[in-house]
Parts: sequence; C-alpha cells; structure tokens
Amino acid sequence: MRFVLLLLFPLLLAAFETLPKHLPYYKLTTEKELTSIYKSKIEPHFTRGVDGYFKGENNVSIHYMLFRVSKEKGAIVIANGRTEAIIKYKELIYDLNKNGYSVYLIDHRGQGFSGRMTKDKQMGHVDDFNNYVLDLHHFVVTKVKPLKSKHLYLLGHSMGGAIAVRYLEEFHDGFDAAILNAPMLQPNLFTANTSGLVCKLMKLEKKRRVYAPGQKSYDDEDICFDKNLLTHSVIRFKLMHQELSEHPQAKIGGPSVGWIQNACQASALAVENAAKIKIPLLIIRGSADKIVNPKAEDEFCRKVGKKCHGYEIEGAWHELLIEKDRYRTETISAILTFLDLVRERQFKVLR
Repeated sequence: MRFVLLLLFPLLLAAFETLPKHLPYYKLTTEKELTSIYKSKIEPHFTRGVDGYFKGENNVSIHYMLFRVSKEKGAIVIANGRTEAIIKYKELIYDLNKNGYSVYLIDHRGQGFSGRMTKDKQMGHVDDFNNYVLDLHHFVVTKVKPLKSKHLYLLGHSMGGAIAVRYLEEFHDGFDAAILNAPMLQPNLFTANTSGLVCKLMKLEKKRRVYAPGQKSYDDEDICFDKNLLTHSVIRFKLMHQELSEHPQAKIGGPSVGWIQNACQASALAVENAAKIKIPLLIIRGSADKIVNPKAEDEFCRKVGKKCHGYEIEGAWHELLIEKDRYRTETISAILTFLDLVRERQFKVLR
C-alpha cells in the first residue's frame, strides 16, 4: 500500500484532472449488493449508532449521530448538503466504518430531524449561514472532541462543503485534513454564467421567508428518476426517496429567498478567505455536475495554494456519494487514499 501511495502522490499535486485509474482497492458496497443487504446489514448497522440532540444557535434543536469503530484509522465528521438528512448516509456510514473510520454527523438546522425556523416545515431556510458553522463547531467541541480520536477529518458535501470551508476559515481546532465533495462555492443559479447576477438580484429581495421564484414544498409527484440531475444510479436514487417516504418529517422542498441570499454571501466569503485554510484539502467533483459552479472551485483552490488538490471524475453528476458504482467507487477510493496519504505524512512538504 505504501508503495502505491508514494507513486500516486505526485498526481495529487496537479489541479483538476481526471482521477487516475490505479487507486488502491477498498471494500465498498455495490449497487448489485444493495438490493439484498440494505435491509439485512446496512440498516441494522445504522441502528447501532448513538443519536442525540443539542441546542444550537438561537436555541434551535440539532440532531446528531455517532458511529464509532474500534481500532479506528481516524474519525470523519460529515457536513451534509441542502435538503439532506443523516438517514441518506446509511450506505456511506456502513462503508466508512468497514474501512476503519468512525463517522460523526449532524442534521443541519432547518432539515433532517433538527428544528425548523419557519412555519412551513418543508421550506429550506436559514436566517444566517454562519449559524450552520456555529452549530457544527458546537458539535465538534462538545460531542466529537471528547471521544479523542487520534486523527480527525472533515468531509463536506455540496452545501456542507461551503459550511466546511467557512468552518476551517474561522476555527483551527484539530482537523488534520478535509475533503470537499462537489462543494457549493457558488450555487449554480440557472447557469454557471448567470449565478453571480442572480445572487445580486436576490440580494434586493426584502421578503426572506418565502420560497424563491419557481420553488415550492416537497412533492412526491415530482420525484422521477428520468428527470433527476443528481445521480445515474437508479437504486440509490430510489433508496434516498424511500428513506424520505418512511421519514416524512425529514422532507425538504425548495429554498427560500433568505437561503439563497445567505448561500450567495457565504460561498463568496468562502472563496475570498480561502488562504486562511492551513490543512490539506481534497476537492472532488463530477465533470457533468449541473448543481454547483466549477469556476468558483477553481478560484478557491488557487487561493488555498499547494494544500489544495483536485480530482474531477469524468461523466459524474453532483451526488458523487450515491452515484453509479463506477463514479462512487472512484470517489470514495480517492477520499480514502487521500486520508491514507495524510496519515502517512506525505503532505508534510505542503505545511
């Protein structure tokens, strides 16, 4: 393993390029297996997690779960994306635990099983994006740090990528490395080229706790695999929405005006302050992602400097962690290889 990692190391120094095909092998769940093991192995594994609640900023209830393994290689704190709940991550938790990593997650305020801030429980809203960051900080300090993992890593997906970046720019309290998975460093509003203009126009809106134009609550009739732009995997798409059918309180619809205003501001700050980040970073994105703007990721990585490493997975969409096997296996293998390299101290030259 060490020999393979040393060979791979020079490739990590390149900016966004197609992921090399000779990554080390890791035992990961396949789409074929999911049909038979989701109910028999993955869900029982999930129920063994420790869950609880704490009071976040402005007294909002925040749900969290802890999945610890013995003889861990390290622990991964996950900041998930907009509309997501911990229940979406059952397969990933199972795979990461199998590969020696403890996993710690929260449901962000306004989604999952955490408290809401609007009368419409399905409106995707936040009053202040920094509250996501402060909630995560409280979780790390009060729930994660006391577990005393030898190595601690941060994984942010989509909106969670922006939260992770703002966290790392504001707090320097013990993460050894971070992975940004399809990070929202600028939301893709209509098109990548119009995102900046839409952000400026939305800033002028006075009513914040209303759905953004064209948005509405979650609608089961809108759930159609053939129309989705998130994943090529039929079974993982169905499992994601099956979880929401079984847990309707976790359903979230479109974003509010306030959420878009906050997302635009926070993502701009994330890129502006990128040089504050002092730990190794891996950004993974799909070349066919239509949800976030890749130009912002490029700018961010340039500002971070040599600590930032990028992988682009050819043909993949936004939901890399629930994509078809060919994309998902590549994504998670890249993450695990990166963490192996960090533990092997192959990144000391960058510090």
